[in-house]
Amino acid sequence: MRSLNVFVSLMAGVGAVSFPDPSGPHPVALRVQSMTDKSRIDPYSPENDRHKRKLMTSLFWPIDDKASCTTKQVAYMPPATAEAYGQQAAAMGLSNETFAELTLGVCDISSIKGCSSKSKIPKYPLAVFSPGSGISRLLYSNMARSLASRGYVVITVDHTYDGVVVEFPDGSVIETADIPEEGDDLINLTKVRAQDLSFVVSQLENSSSRSSLLKGLPGKIDFNNIVVYGHSLGGSTAAVALLSDSRIRGGVDLDGRFVDPALSKGPKQPFMMLGRPDHRTEDSTWAPFYNNTRGPKVELAVVGTLHGSYTDVPLVITALGLPAEVKDQVSSVIGTIDAEKLEKILFKTLSAFFTYVFEGKPKTFLNAVKASSELSIVNSKLPNN
Repeated sequence: MRSLNVFVSLMAGVGAVSFPDPSGPHPVALRVQSMTDKSRIDPYSPENDRHKRKLMTSLFWPIDDKASCTTKQVAYMPPATAEAYGQQAAAMGLSNETFAELTLGVCDISSIKGCSSKSKIPKYPLAVFSPGSGISRLLYSNMARSLASRGYVVITVDHTYDGVVVEFPDGSVIETADIPEEGDDLINLTKVRAQDLSFVVSQLENSSSRSSLLKGLPGKIDFNNIVVYGHSLGGSTAAVALLSDSRIRGGVDLDGRFVDPALSKGPKQPFMMLGRPDHRTEDSTWAPFYNNTRGPKVELAVVGTLHGSYTDVPLVITALGLPAEVKDQVSSVIGTIDAEKLEKILFKTLSAFFTYVFEGKPKTFLNAVKASSELSIVNSKLPNN
């Protein structure tokens, strides 16, 4: 730990650190917004403060690659969230200001000229993301920006009372309710999360709410092409959402276990399972879900990854410029694969799979998988539709 402590002292006062630019062809704009589902009382709100279900979202919007965007740096996390994750960083021997100093480069919408032309308005598929249990959506912001740079509208969702902290634009904070992650409690939590994803889609579909949520963003969402994906419990959330929402055409689980009803009755829509090597030998739900999934399906493994690889943490470590010996000490959490290489693999694979979902032709997707030596197909059943 001595080398980590030395590094922390070297980090003091270095100022903001930013992620590298996304690898896709599109600049990406960001909009952070709260949403309230007036049809649901939040089941996890305190008995003395029952209220409607409130969510926080981050919307990543691709800009036509012919547009000229001025990049602006925005805070990766707001203050209370950065403080909460700073405490976790400190436990790893990093500065407790690690997340407070991180920034993300996004397109300044006010700098765009000529994008409002009615002659050709781009339409983008919609990808809705659910984070892991107890994890802020913000810890996947760079990943969402990367997918958006490939021509997808991506919206990440905080599941209130589940995330360690959910911070709203007015500065109010809702902390975790420490929901049990077993038995009926876990099944109910996943159901609530899936309802959250469907509600977000409905808000974007509704012409009234959409006009305010998307005001000033060039282009449109293609609501005929909607997918869901998630990490850890977010992957199971995606699978459950597919069972109950016919608007969603396909889904992806990034290294997560599954729960009922998706575990025993997998979705009919195309589904991809992508995770660490030997996941199915370490997770008793992985193989049964694959077997019970009724539609096109594929199971992939990425060499050198662990459960924590499928967050922004590996690229945070890279962005901080940590020396090799320090990276080695955190590899037990984030894996050994190069972070920038993993980012490119993940989003080429996701984009290619979503294209298969929309078009029904697996050749391009399978070619993308075969092009990466780090990817291997564990199981596959992808018929031509």
